[in-house]
Amino acid sequence: MTQKAMKEAFDLLNEAAAGRRQITPQEAVYLRELLADRDEVARHSRARLDALDIALGRASIPKDMRFPDG
Repeated sequence: MTQKAMKEAFDLLNEAAAGRRQITPQEAVYLRELLADRDEVARHSRARLDALDIALGRASIPKDMRFPDG
């Protein structure tokens, strides 16, 4: 993956995380494949990929990561 493609992928994820854009399921699959293509990118983007799974309803927030009630 080129540096430009990696930047575009992270920009898309950041826009989605900020609520400025919704990622379609097809884009999500593409992003996961693109970002997981290189080991170092996958390591650094693991939290973003986990957040993407949670946002798309494919995963839940672990209990130890949730805000306390009240």
